[in-house]
Amino acid sequence: MAGLRPQSANAADKSNTYDSLRFTIGFGAANAVFSAMAYFLVEPLSAEKRRKSKLPAWLYGRRSLLLLSLGGGTLMLFILAFLLGLKESNPAKLPVVLVFVILFTFFYSPGAGCVPFLYSAEVWPNEGREVGMSWAVFWNFLGAGLLALFVPRGFQWGASKLFGVFTGFSFLAFLLVWLYVPGTDHAVTLEEMSAKFNSSLFGHGNKKLAKLKPGTRRGTNAAVQGTNGVPPAAVDGVEGEAAGEAEGRTEAEVEGRTEG
Repeated sequence: MAGLRPQSANAADKSNTYDSLRFTIGFGAANAVFSAMAYFLVEPLSAEKRRKSKLPAWLYGRRSLLLLSLGGGTLMLFILAFLLGLKESNPAKLPVVLVFVILFTFFYSPGAGCVPFLYSAEVWPNEGREVGMSWAVFWNFLGAGLLALFVPRGFQWGASKLFGVFTGFSFLAFLLVWLYVPGTDHAVTLEEMSAKFNSSLFGHGNKKLAKLKPGTRRGTNAAVQGTNGVPPAAVDGVEGEAAGEAEGRTEAEVEGRTEG
C-alpha cells in the first residue's frame, strides 16, 4: 500500500518506507485482534447457550466461519480491485483503501486465517493423520511463499488486475468449501470424525446442489440421515449436537430393549 499517497519525487523513498512500516504494523495488529474472534465462534453453541446468545446460531462453527470469511473477503477484494484503480493524485485513495483492507482482515482472520489449520488436523484418518497434516501445512506455506514471490510482479502488472485475480480465487474457494467441506463440529472422538469422511465428498457436493432444487430439501435431508448413520445436521448444521444426542439416546434405548 506504500505509494498510494500523492507525494513529491524527493520525498517518495522516505515516505514509502514509513508508510510500509506503519501499514505492516497496523495490518499485523488487526490480524491478531480479529483472529481472537475465532476462539469464541469456532465451536457451535449448545441448545441452552443458543437460547441465551444474542448472536445468531449460524455464526458459530468451523464451516460457518469459513463460508462467512470467504464470502465477505471476496466482496472486500472485489471492491478493492476498483479502488486501487483510482488515480494516485486522489487524496481519498489511501484512507479508503486502508479501510477496506482492514475490513478484509476482519473477514479473513477468524475464518480462512485460523480454521484451515484446525480443520486439517481433524479430517485425516487416524492411520495417516500425521502425513495428511504434514501435506496440508506444506501446501499452505508453499502457497504463501509463491505469493511472496509473485505479488510484487503482480503490482507491476496492475494492482486492480491482481486483486481481480484474488477475487476470483476467493470466490472459487467459497464454492469449494460450500460443496466439499462438511462440518466437523460435533464429532466426539477421532474415530467418529473419520467415519464422517467415509462417504465421497463429491456425494456431499451433490447433496448440497440437490438442496437448491425447490421442494427437495426435506427429501434430501431424509436421504442424508441414512448415510453412515450420521444425521445431516451433525455434518453441517448447528443443530447437529441436539440431533447427535437424540440419536445416542435412541441407540441406548434399543440396546436396553435388546438386553432386556
